[in-house]
Amino acid sequence: MTKGDIYKTLIFSLILLVFIFMETGSGGTAEIYIGETVVSALVVDRDSTRAQGLSGVESLQSGTGMLFVFEDIGVQKFWMKDMLFSIDIIWIDINMEIIHIENNVRPDTFPRSFGPKEPVVKFVLEVGEGFAESHQIKIGDEIKIDR
Repeated sequence: MTKGDIYKTLIFSLILLVFIFMETGSGGTAEIYIGETVVSALVVDRDSTRAQGLSGVESLQSGTGMLFVFEDIGVQKFWMKDMLFSIDIIWIDINMEIIHIENNVRPDTFPRSFGPKEPVVKFVLEVGEGFAESHQIKIGDEIKIDR
């Protein structure tokens, strides 16, 4: 692990702690399993943390992400407001199946919004750009969330 990797890991850990302590009742963290791939994700399950998302964060360490949990199943659109890096966005339905993926969504796409039109989304996972492709994550893949 290089000094840069250690620095990124420390920054991500600090961001996780800030989110957890700032938001009483925050969802904490979870391990997301997609086949053999594991993502360590910060769980955001309140309006205020979902609205903030990864805005203003400088980067994500490989294998980390943010899991958005919604109370109600519905259409969940995402945009890149105040984002500083590109990401992959993965939409998941109540059956824990990936139903939509947007790869390499860039900050300069704001104010365009992304997502499926079907009102079946329960979770959205944001990971670093290229993560879905490099791990061969595809629509129809099942996921498991371990909180």
